[in-house]
Amino acid sequence: MERPTRRDVMSGVREILSADLVSGLVGRLYGDVYKHTAYNFMNYSLEAYRTLVPDNPTTIELREAGGTLDPAWICVWAKIVCRLLEWSRDACDADFFRVVRLLAWAQEEGGHYDIVDFLVDLNLLAEARYCEGRLERGAEAWFECLLFAPTNEERAENKRREKEEQTRLRHDGSPGSASSMYASPA
Repeated sequence: MERPTRRDVMSGVREILSADLVSGLVGRLYGDVYKHTAYNFMNYSLEAYRTLVPDNPTTIELREAGGTLDPAWICVWAKIVCRLLEWSRDACDADFFRVVRLLAWAQEEGGHYDIVDFLVDLNLLAEARYCEGRLERGAEAWFECLLFAPTNEERAENKRREKEEQTRLRHDGSPGSASSMYASPA
């Protein structure tokens, strides 16, 4: 299935509003399911709705914080996801279109409305502050796993130490060295 091309917020809104089965449209809007592995909406794809299996799960998966080592971020992300899903389920049309209007305003008229603003609107004030702090920290915050990756100098030093250890083991008769392999048992 070819993913629709959208250049603005309102073209996406028009497509959603013209759909016969809006909930099944999620899978189509989602596009290539293997491209965005942090999210899984497969149970809401049109193909899932075509099946008549009554116990087909209606779960979604959001793994954006899956690679983090920061427990605070994991908790914040879980709260954000739960609130987003709650809002998606409970929001009236007026609330939904208010957000659409703000997004269109930001895109078309140069206004400012982003995810932090949306979190504030959802009354996730502490989470919005936390996210804003992460944004200010930039790549350091978003790729914290890389903070523990060795530098090139550390890699070179580790390789040098490994070679020294292998050489030492070969020459001193330690288990696994050539001289110990041919030694007679005691």
